[in-house]
Amino acid sequence: MWLFYCTKVSLLIGLHPDEATEPLLDMALTSRTSFAVVPCCVFAHAFPKRRLRGEDRGPRTYEELCRYLREKAEDALGAEEEVREHRLGFRGRDKVIFWKGAKQPKQ
Repeated sequence: MWLFYCTKVSLLIGLHPDEATEPLLDMALTSRTSFAVVPCCVFAHAFPKRRLRGEDRGPRTYEELCRYLREKAEDALGAEEEVREHRLGFRGRDKVIFWKGAKQPKQ
């Protein structure tokens, strides 16, 4: 059902969504909807199946979580799409991982 609603929006946003970070990203990737997510907590214990590209372990730090989310999006979208990361400039966890949308429109 959520996929129906994702086709009606042009952007999914998550600001420190905690355990909903990856499901939000998954929704955006499945529906090929633009997204911007500012992750916060890693929750390594809650997601033991996550794996960093080229490593046999999951993310344990904030930097590794950002890398994991970016790599996951890149893998799902393909090399032709650009997933970006930017610092927002406020205190605390201020990295946003985002994708501006498909170079090809949704079918």
